[in-house]
Amino acid sequence: MKKVLVLIIACLSLSIMTACGGKTAGSSDNEGDLLLKIGETGIVQSNTGNYEMKVHKIQRLEEYKGRTPVQDYFFLLDIEIKNTGDSVLLGKDITRATLLSKENKTAENWYSDFLTLVPDRIEPGETVHGEVFFDQEHSEEYTLTFAIPLSDPDKTEHIWTFHLDDTELN
Repeated sequence: MKKVLVLIIACLSLSIMTACGGKTAGSSDNEGDLLLKIGETGIVQSNTGNYEMKVHKIQRLEEYKGRTPVQDYFFLLDIEIKNTGDSVLLGKDITRATLLSKENKTAENWYSDFLTLVPDRIEPGETVHGEVFFDQEHSEEYTLTFAIPLSDPDKTEHIWTFHLDDTELN
């Protein structure tokens, strides 16, 4: 009886380890490999459409056009979006973003007339540029995510990380 019980426990343990250790398409042994850096292109396949997004540079500002941040800094991101799908993309649907500090303080991006916004409509094959703007606290590290509705996690990479030193202080 003890041998049967040991055999059952061994099989269950093996099943659990196999389930936890399994990889799906697009996964990585190192979770950090899924995070993008400034200048890298994210690929999105979602119900909104298929596109590529690149964060070209991030400026850290203590003042911008007469405005001062409520938190410690403004962050102005220069982004590029290429519509790789067959349908029109809606700019505001794909540029909603969150900037998370290492201390878990979140900031949502601003839409304002002083920014170069991504156009409302992005036609198939079209590449556009725009700005995304945040007011955020001081941190040594940040995570940037875009609100990608119902994206396919195996075909989507859209999370960027950067350190304060990676930004241009202006």
